[in-house]
Amino acid sequence: MNSSLSVPTDNPYKLMAIVGAVVSVFSLYFLLSQTYTYNDIVFQAAEKISIIEAQDDLPDSVKEDRISIENRKIEIVSKDRKYFPYLCGVIAALGGLLCGIGFRHWIFEVYPDEEAIRKEQLKSLRLANRTASRVKLGKRT
Repeated sequence: MNSSLSVPTDNPYKLMAIVGAVVSVFSLYFLLSQTYTYNDIVFQAAEKISIIEAQDDLPDSVKEDRISIENRKIEIVSKDRKYFPYLCGVIAALGGLLCGIGFRHWIFEVYPDEEAIRKEQLKSLRLANRTASRVKLGKRT
């Protein structure tokens, strides 16, 4: 099975830039998806609390225990919500820094040398084609 995705191993700076960009994008995506997940957990817990409070057939001690469990879920989510965006921001910033360093080195240091090498190869190929095409043909009699 051949993969259609080829990793640019010809240049480590290019690879570093691409990995940094991928890390940044996934970190921001993870931040957004976790925010929606946290909101969903809070809304579900609040809904369960209202359902538990509305049930008259449960003893008060069971109601209090179940409500305390749901309140604990909300507390845990609110604690995680305080630090999680900063963690994702730091990871995204590190990915962006890695991406910036990689692209900077690739564009300003490696790419001009590769471009010069390609131009020299093109010149030598054109010269070789000129000399090969100058074949003298004799007259037909």
